[in-house]
Amino acid sequence: MLWLVAAASGADWSVAPMPIGDYSSDHGVGYGGYLLAVRREHPEAEDHTLRMGLQLFWSTGKYRNHWLQVDAPRIAGGPWSVEVEAGWEAWEFAPYVGYGNDATRSRTVSERFYTYDIAGGYVLGAFRRDLVGDWDAFATTAFRVASVDP
Repeated sequence: MLWLVAAASGADWSVAPMPIGDYSSDHGVGYGGYLLAVRREHPEAEDHTLRMGLQLFWSTGKYRNHWLQVDAPRIAGGPWSVEVEAGWEAWEFAPYVGYGNDATRSRTVSERFYTYDIAGGYVLGAFRRDLVGDWDAFATTAFRVASVDP
């Protein structure tokens, strides 16, 4: 999707796909990909005018984490900058430790004892405005919705 945006705009875009691989005692073997698209005024410019990142991630431990980030510094040449990340995360057989439970993850116990499925989405936002010199005003916000299904 980001390749289509980059190609359609006719601007100076750089696109970099990257594989993801990891191992965690909680999630097992993780795999997926990250795609980064960066727009610059011209190819030699150090600062970007728009940056978009997309991650798709799965694991053998039935964990998923997918998100999209957009970073727009100095919108329309003005003093405002915005960064937004929106994502979705889900984990079957999670060691839920929230209200009403104190489960911890133990590899010696069968996965069937972890009967909590957690899923939800989130949006993170950061807003910045240039003030004077090196001074900026900065505000951030977060919104998260999750469901825990025993």
